[in-house]
Amino acid sequence: MPGMASMSQGQAMPQPAVPGNPVSVGGPGTASAVSRTIRILADDRMRFSPDVVHVKPGETVRIVVVNQGHLRHELTIGTQSELEEHAKMMATMPDMPNGKEPNMVAVAPQGQGELIWRFGQPGTVPFACTMPGHMQQGMIGRFIVD
Repeated sequence: MPGMASMSQGQAMPQPAVPGNPVSVGGPGTASAVSRTIRILADDRMRFSPDVVHVKPGETVRIVVVNQGHLRHELTIGTQSELEEHAKMMATMPDMPNGKEPNMVAVAPQGQGELIWRFGQPGTVPFACTMPGHMQQGMIGRFIVD
């Protein structure tokens, strides 16, 4: 995938933020740099709540995803094309185990998970559930970096 680094499990993750790179989505953050925790709910109506979150350029946040549904959900951060490509791959391998990719968290029904992310320059950073059919049904959101 363009803009993605290859991972040992055959997975891919976004490249870290690069100044002047308009498609940069940021990169993994460290716990010691977290400025706040953002709680995002996922449910079987195929929605995230909130689905729009404002963050600051350079801010590192802990994203806690709470699955209120009875289906497995994910929150994956990436460019729109990266998310679409990953959703296509998930459609062909729906039982594919997810590794330890720093740009995603998979959450079991009634469970919760988290990831730490450092946002780059101002812009819009999309996120989605790439489980088969979920993104296509509207399980998407965006971080507004401003």
